[in-house]
Amino acid sequence: MKWWALIGMGLMAAVAFVDYVMVSTILTSIQSHLMATYTQLQWIINIYVLTLAVFMITMGRLGDLFGNRTLLMLGMIAFGISSFFCGLAPDPQWLIVTRGCQGLAAAIIFPCSISIINQLFASHHKGKAIGVWNAIATTGFAFGPGIAGLIVKYMGWRAIFFMNIPFTLIALIICVFTIEESCDQKQRVPMDWWGFFFMTTGTSCLITGIIQSVHWGWTAPGTLILFVVALITLVL
Repeated sequence: MKWWALIGMGLMAAVAFVDYVMVSTILTSIQSHLMATYTQLQWIINIYVLTLAVFMITMGRLGDLFGNRTLLMLGMIAFGISSFFCGLAPDPQWLIVTRGCQGLAAAIIFPCSISIINQLFASHHKGKAIGVWNAIATTGFAFGPGIAGLIVKYMGWRAIFFMNIPFTLIALIICVFTIEESCDQKQRVPMDWWGFFFMTTGTSCLITGIIQSVHWGWTAPGTLILFVVALITLVL
């Protein structure tokens, strides 16, 4: 059963990876249909990475507190729902927000999957299991662009998001029946909420400053303020 669990988690991670790669290749179609600006197109891509990077550490900690299985299921459901609303996007702003929700869901899926693998497999099998998971998850980087081109040509760019839903359901069903919750409620350590606040603020400012420096300039007041806030909060 643990190998089936590994396949289910790998499939879900692959969907999250493939989605990022595919969206990067269909920006021209999105621009022509939603009349998106160059900056909006950048944020359609970058908001996914931003929310993923900012919340991954925290979501891993929440998985330790409330159960990695529970949080993983919530992440899968959230990814499927946000993908559906991405496909319905009537304007660029809608798509940016829903892409951010996708990134947040991915930030739940990745650390919880690794934690579950560590719990399911003995120490001498962990390396192999993580290697298999990583191989499945990163398959999308190789095949994503080609698949995206075919989908856009015959079904339109919205299908890129809608196709996430059936694969998410398959992964969710596999994981529901093959993963057991292993959270020890007696040994729960309270959440460091100040650490969460400083980490989230600092990481958000740092990544946003790097992204926006392309438009604002590295020495622009807005960029410098973001970097200063990032430095202070990350040290704290």
